[in-house]
Amino acid sequence: MNKPRRLPPLLAQTTQEFPWRTGHTVELLINGDQFFPPMLRSMELAKHRIWIEIYLVASGKLLQRFIKVWCDAALRGVDVRLCYDDVGSRDFHEADQQRLMQAGVQLACYNPRQLRRPLTNFLRDHRKLILIDEDTVYIGGTGFSDDFSPELNHAHWRETLVAVHGPVALDWELLFLNVWRHNLTHPVLTAAKSYAGHTTRSRINASQADFPGRIQAHLVVAMRHAKERIWLATPYFIPPRRLRKALRRAVQRGVDVRLLIPGEHSDHPWLRLFSQGFYPRLLHHGIKIYEYQPRFLHMKVMLCDNWVSVGSSNLDRWGMFWNLEANQEFYDPQLASSVQNMLIQDFSESSQIEVFRPQRWSLQLRLLLQGLIRHLERWRLKP
Repeated sequence: MNKPRRLPPLLAQTTQEFPWRTGHTVELLINGDQFFPPMLRSMELAKHRIWIEIYLVASGKLLQRFIKVWCDAALRGVDVRLCYDDVGSRDFHEADQQRLMQAGVQLACYNPRQLRRPLTNFLRDHRKLILIDEDTVYIGGTGFSDDFSPELNHAHWRETLVAVHGPVALDWELLFLNVWRHNLTHPVLTAAKSYAGHTTRSRINASQADFPGRIQAHLVVAMRHAKERIWLATPYFIPPRRLRKALRRAVQRGVDVRLLIPGEHSDHPWLRLFSQGFYPRLLHHGIKIYEYQPRFLHMKVMLCDNWVSVGSSNLDRWGMFWNLEANQEFYDPQLASSVQNMLIQDFSESSQIEVFRPQRWSLQLRLLLQGLIRHLERWRLKP
């Protein structure tokens, strides 16, 4: 029986800082009914490659649609590769895997769980990357699960993606191949299209084993330069001290600082309780907190004036330190305006928290988990 490739955790990977590039078109896609149909169409028209690196793959109606497209593409000669995380894709049925491999789709499972080295099981690939042919990339926080489809789930998760067309696709190729363990001395792509007349500046920001704090570092720099607004949307808010300090200082400069966090709808309710332990001090310093009400908020969007970041990274200490993450950063006033309008709509569907007194036991839980995280981080620094 065919089996997916087993990819070990990357404990000593080195990746250079990716440069800013110009000449892109960008589409902001809100929820699955906006991003799944064009994604499927792009894959149906793919001529050379469909490369996917993703955390969550779950067998269901949505995945069946993508499996058909991937199998058809592989049978007509397209290079189709799917790299998925072992923990995030635990509901990816073996029958679906076999169907893909029999059609010629290459599968790779990142860091299969093992009993002999249990601590390495914490190292996960949390990225969400869909690369199609030479110049099209979909980046965001989605997974191939019915949870993200408004058509299949009325309680679908609130999600945002960007479709990027342009030369930054070459950088995503290198990032993907680093995880795939391909021979990078012979890259498959030789050039990506640049769209004349489009001046959108964009770059990849990837957090890896050798520099786990890179995404946080870029965000803090953007926050320090912000003059008007810092609006952050995240499903899990467990911020490191450095990030909390940057938020407080921004408020002192007169910046409008807002956090958009899930309300009662959450896939990990205990993490919400953990996050709420930070509310009193944040509110005391003038930071505005909104809890999204309609359904589970899963998007990861950062807006600092005209700087935008969309991708896989949550604003939580755990993910920034342990996971492979990747965001797409932009410096584009037009895109920033679109993101601002999107978040204004989300704020209108949220409850603003003005006063909050967490229960004593939730504060104790926060202290316990913080101690556990610090203990694991000490191990993480010396794998």
